[in-house]
Amino acid sequence: MTSELATQAVQAGAGVSTDAVSAPAGEPFRRDTRPRLPVEAPRAPMGAAALLGLGQSEHPTGFAAVLRPSRVRPPSAPTYLANPTSLREAFDAIPGGGPARTRQLTGNVESWASTWDMLTRAGSTIDATYFIIERDIYGFAFLGHLLRKQRREVRVRLMTDATADFNGVNGFTQQVAIAWPPQAGGKDYLEELAAAGSEVAVYHRHMQRLLRTPEALFLGTSTIASVNHDKILVTDGRVGKTGGRNIGREYFVDPADLPSAWRDGDSEVRGEEQARDFTAAFERELHSSAASRVTPDMFGNLAERDIELLGAYHLMNLWMNDPPLAEAEQQAVRGDAQRRSALADNLVRRAIAALPGDGVLRAPSRRDREALTRLANELVRYTRTRGSARTYNRDERFFEAEVKVIDQTSIAAGRYNEIAPSLTTLVRGAQNRIVIQNPYVVLTREEIDELARASSRGVEIWFGTNSPMSTDSTVTQAYFLEDWAYILARVPTARFFVATGTNKFHGKMAIIDDQVSIVSSYNADWLSAYVNSEIGEVTWSAARAADLMARFMRDYNDPSNGVREYTIRKNPDGSAVLVDRNAGTGRPPDWQPVVVFGPENHLSAEILADYAKRRRDWDRRRGYLAQLAPLQHPPLTYPAPLPGRRPTQP
Repeated sequence: MTSELATQAVQAGAGVSTDAVSAPAGEPFRRDTRPRLPVEAPRAPMGAAALLGLGQSEHPTGFAAVLRPSRVRPPSAPTYLANPTSLREAFDAIPGGGPARTRQLTGNVESWASTWDMLTRAGSTIDATYFIIERDIYGFAFLGHLLRKQRREVRVRLMTDATADFNGVNGFTQQVAIAWPPQAGGKDYLEELAAAGSEVAVYHRHMQRLLRTPEALFLGTSTIASVNHDKILVTDGRVGKTGGRNIGREYFVDPADLPSAWRDGDSEVRGEEQARDFTAAFERELHSSAASRVTPDMFGNLAERDIELLGAYHLMNLWMNDPPLAEAEQQAVRGDAQRRSALADNLVRRAIAALPGDGVLRAPSRRDREALTRLANELVRYTRTRGSARTYNRDERFFEAEVKVIDQTSIAAGRYNEIAPSLTTLVRGAQNRIVIQNPYVVLTREEIDELARASSRGVEIWFGTNSPMSTDSTVTQAYFLEDWAYILARVPTARFFVATGTNKFHGKMAIIDDQVSIVSSYNADWLSAYVNSEIGEVTWSAARAADLMARFMRDYNDPSNGVREYTIRKNPDGSAVLVDRNAGTGRPPDWQPVVVFGPENHLSAEILADYAKRRRDWDRRRGYLAQLAPLQHPPLTYPAPLPGRRPTQP
């Protein structure tokens, strides 16, 4: 809910007048004209005493951070309105926004069709930033579409983060891949875009991270870990898109074609005010010192990549515009390698035939043909993507609503933070129920405190997240397994629903009081709260919230997701039953909740043993690493606090 690096201009208790954003009944919504929050400059270098951790009563630093554990006094929670009397008042206190049309995209194929449609219709500008652009058919087709648009005089600006392409094999940010046998990295493809006139950048290159190693080791900072986690697509200054999806097969392929595909969510927003705010968020990172420009090949375009990129565009465009396959045909293609090969060969021939229309007159080389054949053979496996451009309805299920864009930059080059004060204000304005779907639940001390305060008012808080069976992150799961029962004890009206199937939940969404819906890139972990660049949109619309809630419930009721509820024993008044693990030992009490149903009830002995070690290791690390200090939690006390009312059934 909050961040230690929230902009200093917003202080707890500093109420913000809502006159500029609240319109009288019957009048149109008026955009707030107050200036946005300023960027917070990086902290000043530490002196010798601070470096050694001498005389530090709060955050451990330097050698003290390594040698001894320490607790952290949480900073004041930043908020736009410290004590809102209603959710509407809390929403109005968030600057910006205005009327727009918005819709939720939970289906993978539909979301890709939306992205493809936005790019296809773009006539003047495209701004795109994604944490991950995978080197698969989706990544190649996406870059190919951008290259084609740039060559047709659409201004293209693109940024991606270096982290996900750590070894240079999976993405497009490295010149050389660390692999055996040796192979080239993917940066040459970004250079092709730059050569065509696009503005291209890589965020927080590996060399920049390495130079931050000393400050991470001796100053206890987290800057070395910071990434641009944004997912933003804006076209023609009118349409914006954000959410949890990166560019890659896991995010856009139907699970029927790719069982390991993820369950995600993003939103498409049509409104000039919101598009302008998405663009501003994009530019804050693009123009920061952490963004490194990609330039054309220094010695000329020795290895031309345009045929691969434009060819990938045509492969995807042809496949999406071909007639859809009936279910029986899809099954036949999935089970027949020879049939898939014939479909792929046909796509390659048609894609190559389309290249002269893009001004490519030279014959494809053997390397070009091999690359396109590989991509085509991947694409034909995704049978439900075929025909998706034909069946896509670009005007379906939109809601007229008030929509605000909230942004925060990473700590790699200063800190701009609208998300922490926005979320804190909304939680404090909640009156009935908060429903959160998030893949990684690693709550900071501040976040638990805020939710506990909401719980004391009787606000129900439901979490939908992953279990070790569905997660892609063992670290976040180690913390979640260690903390979930503690959170239920501290937040008595909270409930945890976990997926035990193989379909990963990756959406970062929330609903408050069945009125406000939030779709973002923001994970419920300390990296999103304290370190990374994130983006989101907040919508005031009961109809939109109901639509999102219905999608949540479909996920939870789908037997393939195997959703189970983790529970602890409760007293009749709803408070947690606590037992003293140190009873009879003479040591101070160690009050712990009693688990009724948890990981031990559905995970194998092997998985439990593996996570037992991970839990011990990571729990120990948050005891002494300064970077993990926000994850240190005070011990439970007995009796547990009583909730305002008991939770209801979902």
